[in-house]
Amino acid sequence: MLKSIASLGAIKIAALALTFLATLGSIRIITSAYGFEAYGAVSLVATVVAFMPIADLGLSIGLTNLATRAKTTSSSSDLRLSLSTTIWILLGVGILVAGVGIIAGWLGVWRVILGPASTLLGNPDAYMPLFLALCGLWVATGPAYRLLIGQQHVNTVVVLQAVGPIASVTLTAIAAGVGAPIVVFAFFPLVCSLLASALGWVFALRGIPNGFRPPIAPQRIGRKRYARVVQHGSSGLMFMLGGMLLFSFDRVMLSQVGSPVMLSIYATCISLYSAAQSALGTIGSFLWSHYTRLRIQSELTPALVTRHTLGFAGLGVAVGGAVWAIFPVYLFLAGISDTDPLMAPLIGLTVALQAVLLPGTSALTLPHQLRSQGVGMLGALIAKICFAIWLIPLLGAPGVMLATILGIVLVQIPVVTVLVRRLPQGGGR
Repeated sequence: MLKSIASLGAIKIAALALTFLATLGSIRIITSAYGFEAYGAVSLVATVVAFMPIADLGLSIGLTNLATRAKTTSSSSDLRLSLSTTIWILLGVGILVAGVGIIAGWLGVWRVILGPASTLLGNPDAYMPLFLALCGLWVATGPAYRLLIGQQHVNTVVVLQAVGPIASVTLTAIAAGVGAPIVVFAFFPLVCSLLASALGWVFALRGIPNGFRPPIAPQRIGRKRYARVVQHGSSGLMFMLGGMLLFSFDRVMLSQVGSPVMLSIYATCISLYSAAQSALGTIGSFLWSHYTRLRIQSELTPALVTRHTLGFAGLGVAVGGAVWAIFPVYLFLAGISDTDPLMAPLIGLTVALQAVLLPGTSALTLPHQLRSQGVGMLGALIAKICFAIWLIPLLGAPGVMLATILGIVLVQIPVVTVLVRRLPQGGGR
């Protein structure tokens, strides 16, 4: 496993470097052409995409386990049925998401949600319906990455995820050169990610055992199968909802209680955290598939996960320390000369804690385990909000990161620890 992680790490470092430079380039282009506050407004619109996993209903998580099982047993019958069911459900959800965006635009909701940042973006109620329609397409194409992860083609996912930011910064440079409206820059990451996900389907379908066959017609699947898939996905939905709110709600809070400048500084600083988290998340995807295979072979035990957790603690210290060390250089390259010195150590510590959690969260992928993890993350979110209400007036933007750390340490880590200890000692399912 260590050899596979090392190989994956080398590819990920190269892809991450390109992604990081592309993100940094986008920040400099937007801030140079439109001002510093413009980037905060653009990032706030783009945050809507971070909430889209909830529209997935947790269905794609189940595909990861099924794809791994199909690869291990060389049988794809159950995968084809579940994949067909998931495709039809997510197409329906995508249409629903687009409809919600249109209705919210008619009611004038988007201007309220975006807060003061909407003054920089024109009329959000006019363009957000289109943004949500694209988000609906993105949701429908999302399972491609989960299939690739289950097929243990994580390298392919890494490369595809790097293609989006590179294409996005290219479009950003062109649009800034012609003086495009600010809101246009929020669309580029979504459109490029959507195209990369669509390309992912080409690789994912080629990896299905016994070859790809067209999806089963929706009327032939049956209501019971639809209900079964949705019920199974509800556990994954709880897991995704908890993670999404815990780590994607920050900018929404700051848009309501902070200034546009505070939002812009936080959005720029958090981009470095997102890059480090992306690297760890790729390793977590490998662990997810690896642990699923071990569970099928009855070899997944609490002792194994604990040993891996200790190793990842060291990795977390190294990555978190690196983030802390390069933070001043990153701020200089991003064009920020004034930020709170607390941000660097807090971001580094948050990265380290995420590394510690990776083995445990990746091993707990059965429906009841995902549900319990989701409850734990929602508990951490509640703790985070309570701490943030107190800390943001005292510390500003760093108060959000400190509140996140307290929620993870006090709630999420204890929950994951208890769940890992409940794994069967003999490696049974």
